[in-house]
Amino acid sequence: DDDPPAVVSFSVDTTTVDVGTGNATVNVTARVTDATRLDYFRYYCSSGSSYAYAYIAYATWRSGWYSYDANIGQNQAPATTGSPQDLTFTLPMTFKVGSTPGTYGCYVWVYDSLNHGTSSLVNQQDGVPNITVTRTGTGFDDDPPAVVSFSVDTTTVDVGTGNATVNVTARVTDATRLDYFR
Repeated sequence: DDDPPAVVSFSVDTTTVDVGTGNATVNVTARVTDATRLDYFRYYCSSGSSYAYAYIAYATWRSGWYSYDANIGQNQAPATTGSPQDLTFTLPMTFKVGSTPGTYGCYVWVYDSLNHGTSSLVNQQDGVPNITVTRTGTGFDDDPPAVVSFSVDTTTVDVGTGNATVNVTARVTDATRLDYFR
């Protein structure tokens, strides 16, 4: 098997959500086939600095499927039918309250158990719909965090005989709260 998984069908239950008063959910339903086994499916939508995604993955250590909604930090056992070679599933994807309004370009990644994959299913050209996010209300922070300063304690390390540590110092500001720094 040298071929990536095939997305046989794909749909969302809505293409417009409002995030002015609370989180909004888009339910993603797909059928994916593969000769070996689907290992990973990810639906990702972004607009500027805002994003939402959901994925399903096969975990051999769990002996089955699990999914994760990144915006609400929730692991769950997804609803699935079929087999790992012909799987149909539905995943909820959450857009956080206050997300930046606009058209979110979306795409799909799929990989099988042999790490054959594709991310070529993009936007509406391949039947992957964009999501329009609206936001009623006022007082939202649309500006991303700002890196005020950033430094490292060394710019050269020797890893020939073992691990090396580089200490990073950063000052980051945001009008609301910094959720993530990488």
